[in-house]
Amino acid sequence: MPPTDDDLVNIVTNGLQASAMPYFRDILTADEIRSVVAHVRTLSPMVPAAGKTTNITIPARVAADASSVARGATLFATTCAGCHGPDGRHGGMLTDAKGYPTRVPDLTAPWTFHGGGDPAHIWLRLTTGLAGSSMPAYLNAMSDSQRWDVVNYVLSRARRAPWEPGGRLEGPGHQSDLLLRGEYLVRAEMCGLCHTQINRTGIYRGDDFYLAGGMRVIA
Repeated sequence: MPPTDDDLVNIVTNGLQASAMPYFRDILTADEIRSVVAHVRTLSPMVPAAGKTTNITIPARVAADASSVARGATLFATTCAGCHGPDGRHGGMLTDAKGYPTRVPDLTAPWTFHGGGDPAHIWLRLTTGLAGSSMPAYLNAMSDSQRWDVVNYVLSRARRAPWEPGGRLEGPGHQSDLLLRGEYLVRAEMCGLCHTQINRTGIYRGDDFYLAGGMRVIA
């Protein structure tokens, strides 16, 4: 499902955690943020015009008890593990709607979820999916309560954030698998910007030509 005006207002206001998108709540007024949202709608065919989106009412959360977590674990294993891995930490690569590679998020690190790590935020992501990404919507594939069970299971797997007492650095950059560690470093250091061809729009190709030889550099 595409984002509503309120979704876009929230992004501009609060930013997207674990991304390069900052918040503007201290810089722009509420009216200015609404103006930005109105302009954003003109930039992408994936964002429908105002008034053509559907607001979703979030039902009361199912109690996060052992029964709910167990049901969520079963649903996760049959529905989510194919992309996210059995432990929710797959960290592999998929492609977005334009064919560009995207990393599967670590579900044990809710502070890195772009859409927010609160229970309601995760429930919404399961309900609507993430437009333009490989994350599908489960509005018709799971009931409201089943989605809450999955939310409760995912949050039961959450580890302590690195800055909290007892937390450790265990993200993609700290893989014990040297191949995955190397892939992370290559992408984090933006090696592809020089070592990959660029297309006619000036954007480097993140497809099969990634790292296949890039721009000509004249010393």
